[in-house]
Amino acid sequence: GFIGILSNKSHRCKNLYHLTKITGIISALLGTIAFLLAAVSLSTSVLWHDACEMSKIVTSDFEPFLGDKIAPGANACFNDTNLAVAL
Repeated sequence: GFIGILSNKSHRCKNLYHLTKITGIISALLGTIAFLLAAVSLSTSVLWHDACEMSKIVTSDFEPFLGDKIAPGANACFNDTNLAVAL
């Protein structure tokens, strides 16, 4: 690309001028694709991390999500305790 810029003024090197145009177009496309992939990757990783943290919180204690009546049974199932003792 830099060689094409320097030789742009010469009449005998018109091919390098076209090479500069092609290089600019390709770099713009690749830059856009790289930013889009980075945005998708970042969004996916944030959502994945939040989902894992939320499932860890939910499986540790179900009371805030299920209420006072159902939570002891769900907690007993996930903590390997007897349902008769929990209820």
